[in-house]
Amino acid sequence: AASEIGRRIFLRAEIFVFLIVAGLLAAESASVVLLLVLEGGNPFSALWGAEEAVRIAWTSLLAVFLFMDLYGRWQRIQE
Repeated sequence: AASEIGRRIFLRAEIFVFLIVAGLLAAESASVVLLLVLEGGNPFSALWGAEEAVRIAWTSLLAVFLFMDLYGRWQRIQE
């Protein structure tokens, strides 16, 4: 019974994490489109490079913590 409750909590949290990631990707896509419009469609500028560097840094930072959180939850369910 306890493992079933743990699975339910894990699945609910997994959907929440999925929605957060999808929202972040949508916001990132919107920022890329806005940047292209502001730059006149030239993706090879200094501003474009700075935006890509920030996107990669945020994605990496978030991915590490999300993975650690999900892995920890999965380990607790397995016990």
